[in-house]
Amino acid sequence: MCGSPFRCRSSRAAVGWRASSRAPPSSAPGTADVGAGRGTPKRCAGEDGRVSILALGLLVVLIALILTVSAITQVALAQRKLLGLADGSAAAGLEAFEAVPGERGVPGRLRLDEPRVREAVGAYLAEVGRDTGLSGVRIEAVTVEADGVTVVVRLSASASVGPVADLLPSAVQIAGEGRARLGLAP
Repeated sequence: MCGSPFRCRSSRAAVGWRASSRAPPSSAPGTADVGAGRGTPKRCAGEDGRVSILALGLLVVLIALILTVSAITQVALAQRKLLGLADGSAAAGLEAFEAVPGERGVPGRLRLDEPRVREAVGAYLAEVGRDTGLSGVRIEAVTVEADGVTVVVRLSASASVGPVADLLPSAVQIAGEGRARLGLAP
């Protein structure tokens, strides 16, 4: 590696030529003339092209980083879409309520029927689910909690990773859960 722009440490003939009054040797072994006059820098012959290799390596790392961040962003956006779809499905399941009459002065209340809730969630996903851009949307579970007024919907889907199919898996499984509670406004 050259320590000074005026001499090369790998060349014994070129060492110390500036201290003397005579001109530098023109054909010193292991040196390459960069310019044509006295005081022009010389380079070691074995160092040509190393910066190009370093730049190419950094470019490859930069491209890999950009593709990885792009893939992670695509999966995160798909996860948000699935969560929105699960929330919408749970809200659609609230339409399957039934009124339970009260007894002897006790007011009636609303209750969710689980089979009807599942049917309403399935109909909502059949209508809206294909327009989300998600592939393989599946209903994992539709439940009505013990209070009888809360719907919980769990969905799963495949999120496409994008242009890095050889480096990362082409699709990633994602899951989302949505909840909705039935209530009456006074």
